Amino acid sequence: MASNNTSIPLVYAIWIPFLLFFGSMQLCLCFGGNSSTSGSCTEKERKVLLSVQKGIYDAHKWLSWNGKDCCRWKGVGCDAMTGHVVELDLHYPYPYDVEDPYDERRPNKSEVSPSLLDLRHLKHLDLSMNYFGDDPIPNFIGSFANLEYLNLSNAGFGGTIPHQLGNLSDLLYLDLSSNSRYGSLDVDDLGWLAQIRSLQHLDMTNVDLSKASNWIHVINILPSLSILHLSRATLSRLPSTLPHVNFTSLTTLDLSGNNFASSIPGWLFNLSSLEHLDLGLNQFHGNIPLAIRSLKKLLVLDLSNNSFSGDIPETVWSLKRLRSIDLSGNKISGPGYTRNCGESQKLGILGPQRKQYQG
Repeated sequence: MASNNTSIPLVYAIWIPFLLFFGSMQLCLCFGGNSSTSGSCTEKERKVLLSVQKGIYDAHKWLSWNGKDCCRWKGVGCDAMTGHVVELDLHYPYPYDVEDPYDERRPNKSEVSPSLLDLRHLKHLDLSMNYFGDDPIPNFIGSFANLEYLNLSNAGFGGTIPHQLGNLSDLLYLDLSSNSRYGSLDVDDLGWLAQIRSLQHLDMTNVDLSKASNWIHVINILPSLSILHLSRATLSRLPSTLPHVNFTSLTTLDLSGNNFASSIPGWLFNLSSLEHLDLGLNQFHGNIPLAIRSLKKLLVLDLSNNSFSGDIPETVWSLKRLRSIDLSGNKISGPGYTRNCGESQKLGILGPQRKQYQG
């Protein structure tokens, strides 16, 4: 028994240091990528960040980058193990009206420093709400091989979107949206997008896609896409058939403000995961298709400002999860605007005069 009593401290002596070391590693991994808690940055990347800051309008006022450890700077996140900068959030923080080019609160011109490319471990980059004076999106942004999040929305970039963005094969989130009076982006071909197979969120609102005749076929190649905004994208053709619908993970589809001038194609009702569907302001015509009953997960449906006619089909009212429907600005006749969807559920409905009703 004596030998057993002395062996217990020996076991603890061996295992406790190991458990403490392993626990500290777990802590390190848990906090990696958090901009407020991470390891010390490298001196080279610290200098790069200061160089990038100089190109961003008034950034010295709202970033307040002080101290030697850049991993503790606002908007900067580092890998806790290596100290490399993996997150950079430089979005302009002050509110202004993006639709008003004369808003005095709008930031003055910024520039993207080429030294940004030296932050080659970046996974997250946000330059939104700045103003880059209609300069083109730099080609070198397509060189960030680890990038998973890219937000350039309402940043005043102009010209053709560079094909090099297709090199961002790990990208999950891409926002290139803008107000048409604040930067003007276009594409000459959307083929580069097909290389980003992991993409889950895409917003190209107000990007001119009129030359991208292959747009729907490219989108159809992205099996993980969940959210798609192509509002006011100068699209005029929505094919009536697709050989195979591959992007069935979509939960949000916004095609509003284009000019399709056709009936709603049948393949759209194969997108059975849709929760939010906006087809407003598109000159769609004909009856609301009976096949809409296939969209059983739909919560919000906007068919406003088209040329639909006839009665609202009974299949609309069979959508038990539907919470809101906008049918204003159509030629729909017959009763039904105040009818409930589902049992004991309230449905907000906008009728021909855009009046809000509750069932």
